[in-house]
Amino acid sequence: MSRLNLSYSMRGMTGDSLERLIGITNSIILPIYLSDLNLMNIIDMAINCLIVEGREIPLEIIVVDDGSPKQDGVCFLEKKYHSVARFIRLKRRSGLIKAINEGASQAQGNFLTYCHSDCFVTKGTLKFVNSLFDNDDVGLVVSNLWYPNNTLQQSGGWISHDFKLSWSRYLSKKPKDVHWGDFWTVRASFFKRADFLDEKYGFGYWECVDLATTVRMQGFRVVTSPESKVIHFQGKTFRALYSDSERNILFETNREIFVKKWSDKIHLICSGITEDIEHADWK
Repeated sequence: MSRLNLSYSMRGMTGDSLERLIGITNSIILPIYLSDLNLMNIIDMAINCLIVEGREIPLEIIVVDDGSPKQDGVCFLEKKYHSVARFIRLKRRSGLIKAINEGASQAQGNFLTYCHSDCFVTKGTLKFVNSLFDNDDVGLVVSNLWYPNNTLQQSGGWISHDFKLSWSRYLSKKPKDVHWGDFWTVRASFFKRADFLDEKYGFGYWECVDLATTVRMQGFRVVTSPESKVIHFQGKTFRALYSDSERNILFETNREIFVKKWSDKIHLICSGITEDIEHADWK
């Protein structure tokens, strides 16, 4: 039996297997909302990529079903992966942020990674991420997101004084400080002390900015992991659920939540970034 298989599913564990669970370094939270059975293929591939990572480091995969309407598809995935992943079912749809928090509340690892259901983690990514946490001042690590055609989507981003966001497309050979990032890994101890993600952000957008801001305002760094590579099939899941106008409404609604929460700290939030962002795209 592989180390990966010994790490998963608390159901029916012996004392020996519970001791092995303590050795988990990474907990991967993979929220899913299966509105269409055609989405199963990409979720299946996302889980497989994480299984490959689990051959390199001791990790657990926690799949959180956010009340999917296609429960037959969720049952299929759980049956297929029950020996290597833990499945949590929410009785009704509660939103992305609630799903992530529910998974995190049951996580055993030292580090928590939110893996989008349309993201493929490439081999070695989590090793590179973990190595940066050897620095005590690092609280959150951002992985580079790449499109399937091998062009960079983003490497973290920044916030402006008027609460606009920018996505960095700068590749650095060394970790660089950023304000936030979409594919993040955080110290589990910090995440739980901070009372998890703010569930006011509901179905998503700005929750990653809020988490990274919380990390930075507590005196920790948010840094990129240049050697970590995640392939993002942007739009295969989240964008399938909402029209452009609906997504824009979500984005602006959650921007206002962030503004109300952090308006008195915006000058601190915007400080400490040395990279030239003159040509950045702001939204």
